[in-house]
Amino acid sequence: MKMRVSAVKYHLQTIHSFDEFASQCIHYIKMAKEFGTEFVIFPKFFTTHLLSIGKNS
Repeated sequence: MKMRVSAVKYHLQTIHSFDEFASQCIHYIKMAKEFGTEFVIFPKFFTTHLLSIGKNS
């Protein structure tokens, strides 16, 4: 059984909302889908930049 796996090289940057985070994730998933990927791997700490959402953003 063969399976295509994509590993995402995620760009950490300041974000201002969860919607912005979700939009980035969807972008990477759609790109992987175009290549026939069946499994997408995100980096271990890809949610770290969610900490940039706050009152001082």
